[in-house]
Amino acid sequence: MIYHTRVPATQLPLISNVLILLPCSAYAACDELDRDALLSLLFKALLNWFASDDCCFWDGITYDPLDHRRVIRLWLPKRGIFGVISSAITNLTRLTYLNLSHNSLLGSLPDDLLSSLPNLQVIDLSFNHLVGPFPPSSNGSSHLQIINLSSNFFNGTIPSSVLVPSISIFNVSNNSFSGSIPMSNHSSHTSLTF
Repeated sequence: MIYHTRVPATQLPLISNVLILLPCSAYAACDELDRDALLSLLFKALLNWFASDDCCFWDGITYDPLDHRRVIRLWLPKRGIFGVISSAITNLTRLTYLNLSHNSLLGSLPDDLLSSLPNLQVIDLSFNHLVGPFPPSSNGSSHLQIINLSSNFFNGTIPSSVLVPSISIFNVSNNSFSGSIPMSNHSSHTSLTF
């Protein structure tokens, strides 16, 4: 026997809000390593990262649709963030999109930034105050499609390992790089800006 219950129209907005939250809260809270890595970034900004222990609800965070505990996207452009990018970011090993552009980030990038994030497809750190050499890459960074480090204070040479065939956009303009640009005859790059 099937019973039907009629929900008054005045309760529908409340019910729809509960349903929207279910995909996030129906699973265990975010991965502890990811949460600790995010909290260790030492960003100073008006973010809601301390309002909940579950980073599923934090500003700029997106989770893997298959594994709802792991961070795949850190997207915080134009958020007034200042501070340094700590090496803790390399613990976000499932990260595919990293956009911290148009903020006031300082210092150099962790040496193993690109090699520790093997799933990274997009990195946009443009329009900050970042300094130092371009972080070395490895063949493990073969998913990279977009690199935008423009309008910072980077210097030194660009490692040949960075321009992997999957790169379609590479923008390092308005920096102080020196030397030649490592290009391959087999490249399929569509937009390279130096």
